[in-house]
Formats: sequence, structure tokens, C-alpha cells
Amino acid sequence: MSPPIAQTVSAFLASLRAKVPRTRTTYATGVRRFTGWVTSTHGTAEVGVRELDDRVLEAFYLALVDEFGRESQAT
Repeated sequence: MSPPIAQTVSAFLASLRAKVPRTRTTYATGVRRFTGWVTSTHGTAEVGVRELDDRVLEAFYLALVDEFGRESQAT
């Protein structure tokens, strides 16, 4: 069994300590959104990373597009 998302996220964020504060904040915001989305779609954040579907990032991206709309994206 793989470690749960919450544990993996903590380790990832800790690995960013050499980055500038704004980068850490931006990454943390994105990871929080992803964790919230995983929780809402899987019913828990305790799902293991390896248990996620191969298309999970695409599904998350499409959920963000649905939530925030394409019009708000800078191109």
C-alpha cells in the first residue's frame, strides 16, 4: 500500500524549503486544491498515491477549468 496523499503532500512541501517563499506558497495552494479535489472525488484524502487512476491529473485539470472557466486563463 502506498502512503496516503496527505503524507505525500507534507513530504513534497518540505522538499521546497530552498525555494523562494512565493514559489512555496503557490505550490502549496495548488497541492491544497488537488488534495481537496481528491477528497471530494474519492471521499477521503487517505487514498494512496498509487491507488489513483493514471488520468487523475487530467481529470483534476478539467475540474479546475469547469470551476474557474477558460475565460480566466491567461494565454
